Amino acid sequence: MAVLPPDYDSDSERWTAWTSPFDVHEVVAPELGGPVLDVGCGEGRLASLLDSSVAWTGVDSSPTQLRANSYRPLVLADMRALPFRGGVFAEVTLLWCLYHVEDPATALREANRVLRRGGRCYACTSARDNDRLPLWLTKRGVLVRATKS
Repeated sequence: MAVLPPDYDSDSERWTAWTSPFDVHEVVAPELGGPVLDVGCGEGRLASLLDSSVAWTGVDSSPTQLRANSYRPLVLADMRALPFRGGVFAEVTLLWCLYHVEDPATALREANRVLRRGGRCYACTSARDNDRLPLWLTKRGVLVRATKS
């Protein structure tokens, strides 16, 4: 199956063309205490839901998405090569972005690398051939949380 190429810079209206009936950002946000690395942060949906006391850093590979994001700090970077030291973040989120890379495991390994011992990684994605079909990481309807040991 082919990768769904990120087209946020050539079709900057696409990400507003559809709204999820149940937003994983609203499920994950209350779980986060920071510091959080929000990989594929887009326009800042997760940041908008966090308490102001939670340290947040956003990463996205799209300059258009980052320009639409009013939250700071922001880093233009590829999720497969994060420009951070290892073990820096208590939580890493990869929400609705993994279908943009050929090998999502590479991005997940990078998330694990920057995650602190005992930290948590939250991820959800959709099918590469249909970005309206959610494939949430769930177990019996409950969001699964991965903890680094």
